[in-house]
Order: sequence, then C-alpha cells, then structure tokens
Amino acid sequence: MTGSLDDAARSAGTPRTRALTENHPVRAAHAIGLICQFIDAFRHRFGVVPICRALSAQGLAIAPRTYWARKSRLPSRRSVRDALVTGLLAGMFEPGRDGRRAPESLYGAVKAWGHLRRRGVRVARCTVERIMRANGWRGSTRQARKVRTTVPDPVADSVRGYVQSGKVIACAVLCCAVLCWLGLTLAGAGCRCT
Repeated sequence: MTGSLDDAARSAGTPRTRALTENHPVRAAHAIGLICQFIDAFRHRFGVVPICRALSAQGLAIAPRTYWARKSRLPSRRSVRDALVTGLLAGMFEPGRDGRRAPESLYGAVKAWGHLRRRGVRVARCTVERIMRANGWRGSTRQARKVRTTVPDPVADSVRGYVQSGKVIACAVLCCAVLCWLGLTLAGAGCRCT
C-alpha cells in the first residue's frame, strides 16, 4: 500500500508544482489548495498524516495542521458571492422545468451583467464574464455557425492514392518530415505508408 502512496505523491510533486510554490506566495497558496484537493482524494485510503509525509518526501511539504485548518475554514466572501451569481446566471442560461430556456439565455456577458444590475444585483462585469466562462455559457452570436476557412478539394489526390500510385519513397519522406515536425521518431511511431 505504501508503494502506491509514493506513486501518488510522486505524481503530485511535479517540478511545475514545486516551481509554483517556491517562486510566488500567491501561487503557493493556490498550490496548497491543489495539494488539499489531492489529500481529499486519497485520505480515506491512506490517511492524512501518511499522505503529508509522502508529499514532504517528494518536496511538497504540507503539515496535517495546514490541511485541517484549510478544511475547517469558512468559505471566502468571493466564493459565497460567486455561488449566488452562478445561481442567478443558471436561471438565465439553463433550461427550466419545461425544458425551455429563458429569452435571456441569448445574452452575452455584457447584457447578462446589465440584466443582473437591473434586477438589483450589484456585481462586476468581469465577475459575470468569469462565471460564464467557467460554466461554458455563451450568448447568441450573429453568425449561425462558425466560419470555415478551409474546404477540402474533392479532386485532389488523397495520400492513399498517392502511395498506391507507386510513390512510396515520397510518402516515407513525407511521413518522416511530419513525424520530425511533431518531435517523434520514425521507428517509435510505426509509420505505415504501404
């Protein structure tokens, strides 16, 4: 069981996470939140203290007291406010009981912000934008669909037709060039041109 705990701690102790905690105090606080989420995911299986020891061995020192203090802390004002605004925006953008959306679901962030202000909710426009982005809510756009800039030519030879015409060497060079561009090797990727 200890081996799998070490593997889990090793995956949490990536160099990128260590760099976040060493260089910047605000990022370090965010990294502590990520570490607490990691501990939450595995604490029922291993316990908090062994996880903290394994993380400390990997260079991500966190005391069990820090974990429990963060768990017992009241939610921040921002998270409480975000939950309120998210509920109001969900009423605008999510379908109701009858399966239909409100007419306000067509609003973008600016109009949704104005709608909330007219209803008496004082909220910043950037907050509305952030919450809409986090939930995947978008307003209606003027275009019915996204612009497609490339259209395939049906007359052009396909790669398979190119290979079957006897030009295998050219295909091998093409495959090698593409794989080199992607940073792969020809042997590792198993290029099958025939």
